[in-house]
Amino acid sequence: MTTPEEAPFHLEGVRDALEEIQGLVGEMTSMSRDYAEELRDFREQMAAAHRQRAEQARAGELGSEWQQLQRRIDLGETSVDALLRGTDGSPEARSLRETIVANTEVLAEMQETEPDQDEPDELGDSFAAVRRNQQDLRELVREIRAIRVDDGL
Repeated sequence: MTTPEEAPFHLEGVRDALEEIQGLVGEMTSMSRDYAEELRDFREQMAAAHRQRAEQARAGELGSEWQQLQRRIDLGETSVDALLRGTDGSPEARSLRETIVANTEVLAEMQETEPDQDEPDELGDSFAAVRRNQQDLRELVREIRAIRVDDGL
């Protein structure tokens, strides 16, 4: 049982732990906002790239297969999603998927044989920081739960 003389020590420890938790929660909230903004920017970039690809396909800059497929997309007969998922069974779509698979395999081989050690992995570093903050938060919660506080306080 905690004596009245020990009570302020326990309350001070709880207050300190709560302040630290609030700080970590604030950091995580800020990081979450940053990630949401990055995601929004990424989606905007993807939409712009999709519009550009469609324009290039219509102009025939990506080859006759893409031009034919884009015409069908514009007519609502198919979609980029259907092309990539394999639900469009047209010869042009099959050929496009075969090309995508071949290019993907080449890229995977290049990455395995030539890793670029000079490029920082910012996203991986950010996720690691979030995981560390989450672990710190879990440890503080465990510490708070371990503190005995008498009902009379």
